[in-house]
Amino acid sequence: MLDGDEIERQVNAFAEEVVQIARRNLKIKSNTNFRGERYKSTRKPRRIEASGKTGASLGHKLRVMKNSYELQFTGAPETQFVEYGRKAGKAAPTKNIKEWIRDKKVKPYVTTSSGGRKFVRRTPRRLRIMAYLIARKIGKEGTQPTYFYEAAVNEALEKHLNIIENGLAADI
Repeated sequence: MLDGDEIERQVNAFAEEVVQIARRNLKIKSNTNFRGERYKSTRKPRRIEASGKTGASLGHKLRVMKNSYELQFTGAPETQFVEYGRKAGKAAPTKNIKEWIRDKKVKPYVTTSSGGRKFVRRTPRRLRIMAYLIARKIGKEGTQPTYFYEAAVNEALEKHLNIIENGLAADI
């Protein structure tokens, strides 16, 4: 029989593993999300995370009450848009997009008269223009979900479910 402290340790171990798997999922290069749906705009495999800030912000909180446990996974505010995507309809904030452009090292270019591209220097003005254009496109088309956290929870549940179930059954 597991006591309350042991159940709390098991739930914490489960939560820590979910966070660790989620961080790993953010670094995987792929053409598909974690439900197997192909990304529309990707030809080459790509990483979900650009700078590592999203992964660093992931965590969990466990609240122990008299007859129950509440487990909450936390992250930066942008984490929900990475996980579930963003619906079309409203442009995204350009501040976050400017950071993303810097982190991904996106190069601005101009179209030449022959139809080719000429890469140009990144200036604050060009950065604002690129951020506005990307935000406008997100507003028109939205972004696709990745489900990186969902996949992490499912993977960790397979490993920890028996331990947690046995502990709770013995406690009851």
